[in-house]
Amino acid sequence: MKQEKVNLLIDENIEQIHKLIQEKINIWSEYVLFSGLWWLGVGLSVIPWIIWFIVRKKESTDRILYAGFFVMEIHLFNPYSGSNLFSSSLFIKKRQIFTIL
Repeated sequence: MKQEKVNLLIDENIEQIHKLIQEKINIWSEYVLFSGLWWLGVGLSVIPWIIWFIVRKKESTDRILYAGFFVMEIHLFNPYSGSNLFSSSLFIKKRQIFTIL
């Protein structure tokens, strides 16, 4: 009897999580996707790569890419690097190019 109640609560919890994820996807696709700030984020993500590709020294491309990938890996493996430096809400992203579930 007790295990059945636990299973029921877990099933209800999973259903609520699914509803919340679906609501987040709906909000993101309705209000964020293709908005002005979304296009700004896409531009700020793509334009530096285009500028770098035009301006870079051809001889040091591999060295610069290795350094960039190293910094990217450090950031990916330490997701708290920006949020723990300051205790304010400066690093909260409400508008994202891709939604994270």
